[in-house]
Amino acid sequence: MLRHDVETAILSHEVMEAQNAIVPKGLEGQHTDFVHTYGAIQNALVLKLALDVARVFDFSLRYPVERQDMASIPVLGMLLDVAGVVDELTARASSWISGIEWANDNDGDRSAEVEAAAIKILGDEQTADKETCKSALAEFAILANRLSDPTSAEASALSRVKGFRNRRLAHSLFNKEPDAYPKYEDLTLLLDMAKMAARLSSLAVEGLHVDFADQMSRNRTNAEGYARLVLEGLKRSAQGPRAVKDALEAACFRAPRRPPA
Repeated sequence: MLRHDVETAILSHEVMEAQNAIVPKGLEGQHTDFVHTYGAIQNALVLKLALDVARVFDFSLRYPVERQDMASIPVLGMLLDVAGVVDELTARASSWISGIEWANDNDGDRSAEVEAAAIKILGDEQTADKETCKSALAEFAILANRLSDPTSAEASALSRVKGFRNRRLAHSLFNKEPDAYPKYEDLTLLLDMAKMAARLSSLAVEGLHVDFADQMSRNRTNAEGYARLVLEGLKRSAQGPRAVKDALEAACFRAPRRPPA
């Protein structure tokens, strides 16, 4: 769940960044009333990104960690401090897919030498997987501990984002304005941290090597194509109603030409 929530946040971020990079610059010197709607959409994306990021870092101070069922970075970080959790995850790493699961399956068609070699390779891979898991968990713990350090940039950013989420986005509370409103840089900083944390946790818990770079590239390419279409529509609207009408007719209502007889 944590990985999927991070993927959702990445999509929101890439769509917003692509439009910011293409539309305002392309509309310089032109005027259209539809920029108000464009602005509303961009503002909604910022608020959605704030919610996406806040969800990934969610936790409660009212309940012990064993009773919190949130798939978030702080909760996972606290669970790793519970006795036996790291040992259990490390032990489970020996069951990651190795490619030679057939070792020890009592297949009489293999020679004793082949079976012995396979068992040794399997044992070496299981040992390596355990070390990989242990290393990923240690890196994750270091990353999560930044949130407990009040002097860290991540802890300060999260405090602002959570205050905004709790007091303005999720609720409208009387006389409880956020102590400080989040900055856009807070969202990007926490998103970068979330990507690292999701990569490490996916490796440690599931044995999955996750690379968000491919998803970011796909999301940006798709979002840039969309942003260019938005820009083209806004530029046509700046030319007046007739230009918009002509464009719609050209795109939607023009009858297809008949093939020559």
